[in-house]
Amino acid sequence: LPGARPTEIDAAVHAAIVAEGAYPAPLNYRGFPRSVCASVNAEVCHGIPGDAPLRPGDLAKFDVSVYTADGFFGDNCGTVVVGGGG
Repeated sequence: LPGARPTEIDAAVHAAIVAEGAYPAPLNYRGFPRSVCASVNAEVCHGIPGDAPLRPGDLAKFDVSVYTADGFFGDNCGTVVVGGGG
């Protein structure tokens, strides 16, 4: 979504994870300050979501990991071109 900030995406994903009764695994792991890893363009992976708005054509990677009270761990990473295209 052009104009969205990775920090806003992080907050929305955090709320969704907690609403489902899970915990965002990256949060506080070795001091990691966010619930999602977000990397834009030249950043390879596991970046800290920043405040710079996403622009059309940016290559954005989001890594979402959760831990449940039942002891399950899930990890998923997706890469998108902001604004579509290819």
